[in-house]
Amino acid sequence: MILLSIRKVKIDPNLVIKEGLQNSEGPAIIHLNNQIAQMHYSLYQTTTSAVRDSLLIGRLQGECERLQTLLDESKSNEETYRQQLNQVSAAHSNALHELQAQHGINARLASDLRNARAGEIAAQQAHNAISAELNRVLKRFQYMDSLVDTMRLEEDRSLDPQNRSRQITDIIRDIESRLEAEYQGKLLERDTRIASLEEPVTEEDNTIPRVRSAPPFHLILPAPDASL
Repeated sequence: MILLSIRKVKIDPNLVIKEGLQNSEGPAIIHLNNQIAQMHYSLYQTTTSAVRDSLLIGRLQGECERLQTLLDESKSNEETYRQQLNQVSAAHSNALHELQAQHGINARLASDLRNARAGEIAAQQAHNAISAELNRVLKRFQYMDSLVDTMRLEEDRSLDPQNRSRQITDIIRDIESRLEAEYQGKLLERDTRIASLEEPVTEEDNTIPRVRSAPPFHLILPAPDASL
């Protein structure tokens, strides 16, 4: 801060002029006294202006210091807000990344769920087909039983019982082999359909068990009666 210390000088121009007129003689002295009075008056005005300007400069310097303090505080607050904004932006980026990852997981789980439901529907359809086939086979065996009974009644009595038993056993074995082949074909077709609907799933995401193939079909028939 620049401090101006100017002593106030009070000058009365009229008094100077009067004293000059009383103590001097001649026009030249009077003229000189008038110029001195004018100089004293100008000096008085300059001194007054300098004091006023000094006070104004002091106030302006105080205002500059106050504004500089406010500017420093504003810069400090701006830096703090910038750091907080960077932290919020980083947190937002992390949240967005986690949201995208969760969205991908949800989409993969939804796809696995659709595949599992499709596999369940295919397995249910295959189960229904196998149940219908078993019912048809049961009816066929009932028909074969009635056919065997009829053959027993109509068989020539002169036929060797051993040959008759062997003939019936061959018929039953042929029916069993054909049913076994048809049953295995149904199972293979079902497994193929389920495998085509399922997609590869990683070990950590594979929470839905796959549908296992049904056990092989075994038809157990009673041993033929040797007495036939």
